[in-house]
Order: sequence, then structure tokens, then C-alpha cells
Amino acid sequence: IKCILGLFNQTEATRFILDECDKLVVQASSTESGKDWECIIDIALGFRCLHQEFHGSKSPFEIVPLTVEPNVFAITLPDDIITVEAAKPVILSESLEVSERAGITNPFPLLVLATPTFSKFPIVDGFVA
Repeated sequence: IKCILGLFNQTEATRFILDECDKLVVQASSTESGKDWECIIDIALGFRCLHQEFHGSKSPFEIVPLTVEPNVFAITLPDDIITVEAAKPVILSESLEVSERAGITNPFPLLVLATPTFSKFPIVDGFVA
């Protein structure tokens, strides 16, 4: 995965995938924690975002207009965010802050790959907003 991603320009999506691959090496060393599975899910979501970034609405998400290449950002939700409802405003504010730091004046359309850190976050291991 690292060799293949090295062929691409560094983007938020490629950095996220590489970081998750590094985490997977560590998490796979312990059994039955489920953390390795969470890394695999996050890597898959990262690849879906990368695909969307390069292919616009012809990609798996199909949530942006044709020929529009969205900005992709990855954020980690703090461990005090324990529900999807609590995550929504954090995702929006964090996304705008990340895009501002990156110097992007109009971040929309925007794909945000959010990864919760609360160990019992309901239903999901990571999601795209």
C-alpha cells in the first residue's frame, strides 16, 4: 500500500491511509481487541475518499456533482464525543479549521473522513461526512 500511494501526490487522504497502515502494524500484534479491524475499515474508507478525490461523481460515494473533485480531510474525533449527534458539529467545525489551515478558501465540496476515538462509539468505526 505504501509503495502504491508513494506514486500519488500527497493529499489528506493518502496521509490518512498511510497513518492507518502504520497503526495496523501495531494493532495487529494484539489479538481480539478489534482495533486491527477498525484500522482496516478506516483504510477502506480512506481509499474510497481517494477514489472520490480523483474521479468525482463516478466514484463509489456519488455525492458531489460530475467533474467536481472534492477536498478530502481526515479528522480524529476527541474521546469525549460519544454519539453521532455530538460528532456532527465537531466534524463541521474541525473541517472548516483544517481547510483554513491548508489555505483553502472555499472547501466545498468537502469529504471528511472522521474517526472516533471513544472505544464504545455507537455503530461505526469511521465515517464519511
